[in-house]
Amino acid sequence: MESIEEYLSKFAKEAPNKLAVIVKDTYTSYEQLWKKVQGLAYYLKTDCEVERGDRVVVKASQTLSYVISYFATHLAGAVFVPLEKNIPDNKAVEIIEETDAKIYISNIAIEKEGLRNIAIKAVEALAETYFNSSWEYDFPSGIDSADIMYTTGTTGKAKGVEVTHSVLLATAENYISGFEIKRDNVIAVPGPMNHVNPLRKLYMSIMNGSTIVILNGLISMKAFFHALDEQGVTSLCLPPASLRTIWHFSQNKLADYAEQIDFVECSTAPVTESDKETLRKQLPKSRLYNNYGLSECGAMVMYDFNRYRSKGQGCVGVPMINSQVVIVDDERKEIISSKDNVGLIANKGTINMKGYWKAPEITSQVKENGYIYTNDIGYFDEEGFLYVIGRKNDTINVGGLKVEPTEVEEAASLTGDIHECICVAVDDGITDSALKLLVVMKEGKKFDKKRIAGFLQKSLDAYKIPKIIEEINEVPKNYVGKPDRKAFVNGVVKKG
Repeated sequence: MESIEEYLSKFAKEAPNKLAVIVKDTYTSYEQLWKKVQGLAYYLKTDCEVERGDRVVVKASQTLSYVISYFATHLAGAVFVPLEKNIPDNKAVEIIEETDAKIYISNIAIEKEGLRNIAIKAVEALAETYFNSSWEYDFPSGIDSADIMYTTGTTGKAKGVEVTHSVLLATAENYISGFEIKRDNVIAVPGPMNHVNPLRKLYMSIMNGSTIVILNGLISMKAFFHALDEQGVTSLCLPPASLRTIWHFSQNKLADYAEQIDFVECSTAPVTESDKETLRKQLPKSRLYNNYGLSECGAMVMYDFNRYRSKGQGCVGVPMINSQVVIVDDERKEIISSKDNVGLIANKGTINMKGYWKAPEITSQVKENGYIYTNDIGYFDEEGFLYVIGRKNDTINVGGLKVEPTEVEEAASLTGDIHECICVAVDDGITDSALKLLVVMKEGKKFDKKRIAGFLQKSLDAYKIPKIIEEINEVPKNYVGKPDRKAFVNGVVKKG
């Protein structure tokens, strides 16, 4: 098979009544989903005159209509371009123009010559109206472009990561094998469906013939636990920030589901050792996964931190079946890495992107000889586990000595009193740069600068101790919810 849509068709025939997607209290079987996908795809092909390779831009929503739009776009031979649900109209127009989109699916229309607007709320009705059982469709080829995922949509120039259908299959296969996922798996996904990680869980579930529960974030703890109680959830896709939200509002309630939860995936951001330990205590029998990947090269490595408890800080796992991960020097020559001989992480394999949309020069900067070269710094230990210790552009030079801010943040989190923190550079008249640690304290915990500094002195070299430690209300986040160092200038959050 060369596309996820072929798997959807396969399971619609083999297990027509099996649940494919659950959104709120709407339960959609494989047969029902496949019919709706065919109906909307037929509409796109006939009424909208969509041709192979045309771009369909869709504003994300946590709805069945969004799921239908995703697979129908592919079945129509087009390329799916998801946008963040709150993206400003001017940014949406930029992407529509850059991709020369033929279709825009959103509840707010954009007037542009040659652009066809479809209301997201009209998708299901169109799918039902246009379903034609005699339509002879063609499945996408593995080499056809499937998605263009924009890596930013808030500030700066967005880059569109273009991936083929073969990349989707290889990425899904990595997850299915890495998670040791069962056919009867039911995964709950609260993350925005335009982001690569939640979207990957969608096509992973379809390729596996299992079920996905799409939640509208974690706005409601009642809705989250309803999914666990009433919808048979057996696995969770929860970034660390989502885990902390659950713990904040429901304390140890997750432990009540220790016998039910097969596995939890914690990704998109590093998982602190204290968060790992909390999750281990609550779900002692579950597989607890951290993984590492990029928009440009899928899920590369994975490990179960409940099983491999001794690996500790920075470990992200071993390469998955469709990944060939190496460590290279600044000249992109492969090295034998270790904790004392780190380098840049690169990956070769079928999960790598086709390139950045209409940006061959930028593509050539990161893609060469079949490899995607990252700015992430890491090494392999003697057992083949990959450690990510920072980013090349984040490294702070303190008096000629290099400091990875993530190391400082991880050490600070072990105090047990800090909810989250971020380490940034500040100007220093003596060493050029010094470290500043900004912390958000846990509810009920008092900020004590001397205590934090004393704790850090026990675990870090002297030059890694922050010169300044301050309390803040929240850590700035980028568009995927990761701490945003670029939001700081000389240790202060930029205005605007």
